[in-house]
Amino acid sequence: MLIKIKYSTSEGPHLLNISLAEIQNMITTGTLAVRQSTRTGHKDITFIGTKAELSALSQALQIAAENL
Repeated sequence: MLIKIKYSTSEGPHLLNISLAEIQNMITTGTLAVRQSTRTGHKDITFIGTKAELSALSQALQIAAENL
């Protein structure tokens, strides 16, 4: 599975906080990508994988949520 975090400019630390609204937008649009503005450009995160990989990621996230 490829998880890509790409910055238009080099800024550190390389962290991306994805909001619930952004996650809901991914559900609505079926697009597994988020773009956020930064002081000097933007940063992107894109999830790319096979159906099996994305399903496994979904299961891993569900298990983590249940253990909170």
